[in-house]
Amino acid sequence: MKKTKSSSTQILFVIAVLVVLGTLVALYHNGQRNAETSEKRAPTLADYRANNTTQPFGCQYDNPPCSSGYKCVSNSCLAEPVCGNGKCEDGETSQNCCSDCGCPLTQSCNAGTQNCDTTTCSDGTAVLACSAYYKGKMCNADGTLVDVPQLCGCPDGEVLSGSNCVAYQAPQNSGTTTFTTYQNGEPYYSAFCDKIDPYDLNVREAAAEAIRNDAGAYNVVQLFDIYDWVKSNIVYQSVALAGIPYSPDQTLATKSGDCKNQAVLIASMVKSIGGTAKVIADPTCEHAYAIVYYGPSEIDMTSFSQAVTNHYGADVSIGYFTLDNGIWIIFDPAGGRYPGDTLPECGGSESRYLISSCMDCANQYPNSPYTFGNKCYSQCPPGTITTPSNQHTCSACPQGTYSYNNQCVSCPDGYVLGSNGRCYP
Repeated sequence: MKKTKSSSTQILFVIAVLVVLGTLVALYHNGQRNAETSEKRAPTLADYRANNTTQPFGCQYDNPPCSSGYKCVSNSCLAEPVCGNGKCEDGETSQNCCSDCGCPLTQSCNAGTQNCDTTTCSDGTAVLACSAYYKGKMCNADGTLVDVPQLCGCPDGEVLSGSNCVAYQAPQNSGTTTFTTYQNGEPYYSAFCDKIDPYDLNVREAAAEAIRNDAGAYNVVQLFDIYDWVKSNIVYQSVALAGIPYSPDQTLATKSGDCKNQAVLIASMVKSIGGTAKVIADPTCEHAYAIVYYGPSEIDMTSFSQAVTNHYGADVSIGYFTLDNGIWIIFDPAGGRYPGDTLPECGGSESRYLISSCMDCANQYPNSPYTFGNKCYSQCPPGTITTPSNQHTCSACPQGTYSYNNQCVSCPDGYVLGSNGRCYP
């Protein structure tokens, strides 16, 4: 059958209409899906509140608000700390929840304000503090003043004796004696001087341990600490004064030593914390001890005597020497009872040998390791040689002899020693 032109046109029109309708339907469904996706990605504030939901969306400047018991922190809802639950939580301090976080020792917790309040005694002194009005008394935790002289001292005119305060008695003068001193004289100098070694690591560790409760700048209390430490930790052994003492690290290792070993040790420890100390060898009473520089000869000894009295008891007598325009106090842990005390039989000795350390040059001036006449040298000066028993000091050659190639040599009368070691008329 033959199709007409009119019917063909109608068919094409119907097809076009169907295509348009299909396109519109597809566009409508796509719009619906996009709208649903948009709602899921960006819920409204009403949606948050309607669902009472704060997680996982978080918060921003508390909008939307966090649930009860939570607060907005860095765009997150975190549980608020609960004061009184026994846990010092983040955000709680002694000033906003002292029942959980506690208070310093001198304060107590105010349950009403949750702040720490300073607790005081009747005179205004804080708990566990020494009273400024009643010397020797401390404010106890129950608000009463109690005697604690070991921590708070003693009233004026009294000193600590054991655990009690007693009336102060001025120490008696130890008396003045005249004697001959030999500065770095033999036979003791070369035997002792290199043993006084404040640079030894073991010595420095022992000194640090001794003063650990009184650390800081060099002071008298540290001297007492060192004296007490040596007396408590080094067992005395009776040995004749003659002979070479141990080095201080050997005494520390064995925890024992006679008077000369303890004298060398305590002098080394005092020097290691910044003090000035020497050793005295006393052949008259066959004893050795240390002496520590306290100050110029015109210094008032009252404060030191008072300090010794406070630390060791009321009945003390301070022994010291006036040497080189300075005051040097006896430190004798082997024979004395306290700083300033020594054996009674050593009080009338006619001669004493004062010995300084010869280790300063070797440690402070590596290029000048030799000591002679309290000066440092790169090599022993003319007229001296290295001491055979001590490689840190120089010894003068006998009168009338010369030094050459570290030996003392002599020439016949009328001859002199040449630079080549030969004698010339």
